[in-house]
Amino acid sequence: MEFSRRSLFALAGLFAAGCRPQPSPEPRDSSGGTGVDASAPDALARDAGLVERYLSLGDSFTAGTGSLPSESFAARLVERWRQAGVAVEANNPAVNGYTTADVLAREVPLLASFSPSFVTLAIGANNIVRRGTAETYRSDVQRIFRAALAASVAPADIVAIPQPEWPRSPTGAAFGESAALLDRVREFNAILRDEARAIGGEWLDLTALMTRQADASMWASDGLHPSAEAYDQWADAIFRARPTVRAR
Repeated sequence: MEFSRRSLFALAGLFAAGCRPQPSPEPRDSSGGTGVDASAPDALARDAGLVERYLSLGDSFTAGTGSLPSESFAARLVERWRQAGVAVEANNPAVNGYTTADVLAREVPLLASFSPSFVTLAIGANNIVRRGTAETYRSDVQRIFRAALAASVAPADIVAIPQPEWPRSPTGAAFGESAALLDRVREFNAILRDEARAIGGEWLDLTALMTRQADASMWASDGLHPSAEAYDQWADAIFRARPTVRAR
């Protein structure tokens, strides 16, 4: 592929087989800092149990790569909840290039320490790029969901969303033949859907929206990730499905 090492890292989230990401030294929150969201509700609300705690698990598509951290779908979702009067603390530990194995090793431990009441999971593109098997992907996803349940997250408060159609992006061809990659994306999305439903979680099917975005070439300047506007549309779709954060 004809782009520099720096460009490949900037594309992030999707690495050629055998390449490893350079993770951030600390989990990043939805506002682009580290750790728990700096604009979190005050201690009184937290102590009264009136605060929702949102943990967004995933890779570059959750981190908001290609746009500012504040333009990630997780950050824009939190913004909508707060504008609607919902008190939310948010933690976005997603990192460019992460696979399901990375999520298990580096993000899942936050289920115990952050104690979320609501979780989203968007993962799988890097498993595909690194030629991971569907069987391993399924097993890892099952472990992630079991960990969320073990952390006392209600099944209905675990929401999975699909990968976008990144093989159709301007630089998607650098990772393989587009049609074959799209087949793998659909296969892995189906696995994530089935496993989310198997534990009573919610599969928020953004496939049609993501297809329209790809048709409209809504890509970031890196030529691979969705644009800030595309991420915002994801956030809007999740908000419309969950205007009060949790299923009641």
